Amino acid sequence: MQIIDGSVTASKGFSANGVACGIKKRKKDLALVVSQVPCSFAGSFTTNLVKAAPVLWDQKLV
Repeated sequence: MQIIDGSVTASKGFSANGVACGIKKRKKDLALVVSQVPCSFAGSFTTNLVKAAPVLWDQKLV
C-alpha cells in the first residue's frame, strides 16, 4: 500500500464532489467519490482524534 498526501482526489483516476443535503446546517455533508476504472479499495478518513466505531472499522478494512 502506498499513502498519497493530499485530498481525496490526489490519487490519479479519482474524482469527487460534495453537496449539502441537510444533515448539517449550511455545510457540504454528503460526498461521492468515483474511480474512473474498477478498483479494489480506496479510503479517505478524518484526521480527528475522536473517531466513530464505523470509521475505525473501515480504517482496519482498508
